[in-house]
Amino acid sequence: MRSDTDVRAWTDLAGRVVCVTADNPRAHAQAARIQGQLKVFDAPAQALVQVRTGECAAAILDGSQLEPLLAQKEWRKFSATLPATRDSALQAWLAEGRDELAAPIRAAVQEIGSTAAWAQRRQKWAANVAFEVYFDQTGPDCH
Repeated sequence: MRSDTDVRAWTDLAGRVVCVTADNPRAHAQAARIQGQLKVFDAPAQALVQVRTGECAAAILDGSQLEPLLAQKEWRKFSATLPATRDSALQAWLAEGRDELAAPIRAAVQEIGSTAAWAQRRQKWAANVAFEVYFDQTGPDCH
């Protein structure tokens, strides 16, 4: 979200336009829970452009991907966030008599998230998305 937003809680997004990507069912479900007006895009950069231009009050995207993007100086104005939500679908699956899988899955996810290769991948993703947003906003003005 923009840092100058008056949104302080998920419930503040009720009735407001919320951008998501087509392939993120958790974001769709969260938007439905908060009763936001859903605006769906093919790519995160498209959703983020809408936030930057004020067409969307917020974009619901994967926080682990967004962290390196929002850490960049040029994104400070658009770095407001709300508390992360839990993935209830994964938790429900783990809880269905498969407790023996919970610890190994959590350990594997933690291990992947702490590797240098994963950090590099996240940085590259952030750089690519930042460029796409920049191009989507300035490209039409230049041509």
